[in-house]
This record gives sequence, structure tokens and C-alpha cells, in this order.
Amino acid sequence: GSQMWSDQWPAGSAYPDFFVIGDLYTNVYEGTASIADIRLYIPDEDPAACSPIVLLNGNEDIYAGNVIDLGGFFLSQRENGALELWTGSVQNPGDLYWDNGVDDDNADAEAYYTKLQNDGNLLTWKRQLDGSRKLLWKTSTAEGDGVYTFVVECEGRRGGVALYKGAVDSIGSSIWREDAFEFATPND
Repeated sequence: GSQMWSDQWPAGSAYPDFFVIGDLYTNVYEGTASIADIRLYIPDEDPAACSPIVLLNGNEDIYAGNVIDLGGFFLSQRENGALELWTGSVQNPGDLYWDNGVDDDNADAEAYYTKLQNDGNLLTWKRQLDGSRKLLWKTSTAEGDGVYTFVVECEGRRGGVALYKGAVDSIGSSIWREDAFEFATPND
């Protein structure tokens, strides 16, 4: 048979230094045990200690060649249409944290820019030499007029980026989210 122990450790207690499979007091040295599904739950940190870092507010944009330094992160619009979020600073860049995946050939381009529209859609455009625009990337999150915020989800965590409905002081629900890239460690 199978057994699942919910609430094995009461709220506020710490995880043990080693795991015990089964109930220590009833099945020591009796039979065998196998693990089909084991989960380690890490309690949430204090929500007050986790505040998002705002990348763009509603109706703001960033053009190719521009950088927004955010203290610990910087957002860069590249000459190929890529919107990149890096850890570190412009002077001392760290890892590429996230990007929109655009790598345009730059042919017939006058400018690239990314804009967070008032309808909640985040879009990367290529303005062409003839004055027309070509859409290169979008979040497909148009929800109607309102206030929207593009953020790094939690400072100090490698969680990802998200679009939220609401201003920074009253951020509401997430309407779009993408994970950050996996970071290589020296032992990988």
C-alpha cells in the first residue's frame, strides 16, 4: 500500500537533519519502504522582504541603445530587437537573467523599441526605414485600459519576470510570467 503523511512537521517547526520514511515509532525494522513521490516544501519567506523591482510602468518604453539601471539588475534594448535583463550593473554586468528571444537581422531597421502599453500588452517593435512598424514580440496580454507594471518578481530571487495589473504601490494579480534563465555554476 501507500501512505502519505500530510503535515508531518507542524507549522513553525524545522525540517530534520535526516529523513525518516514511515512512522518512526511503529515500523522500525518492519518490512520495506519505497518512495514513489517525495516533495520538499520550503516555507515562504516573509512577504514584506520580497518586493518586486519595477522595469517598466504602463505606457513606458525603452529604445535600442538605452539601458535602465535598477540597482542589482539592468534592462537593455539591443540593436537587434532583443530586450535583455542582466544581473549586476552596466559597469559590472553579471548573468543574463531573461530576454524576449528576439534576434532580428537589423535589415531595413531605423530603430527597435519595447513598450508596455496601457492595455497590459508588452511589445517589441522594429521601426523600418519606410516609417512602418513590424511587431517582433509580444506577451499577448491585452486586458483593456488600465495601469500595468513589468517587474522582476522578487528582489534577490531568481524567479523571473512578470506583468502585473496595477501600479507598483498596489500591484494586483499577475497576467503574464516567464521564468529566469538557469544559471550555470562552476561545478555544472
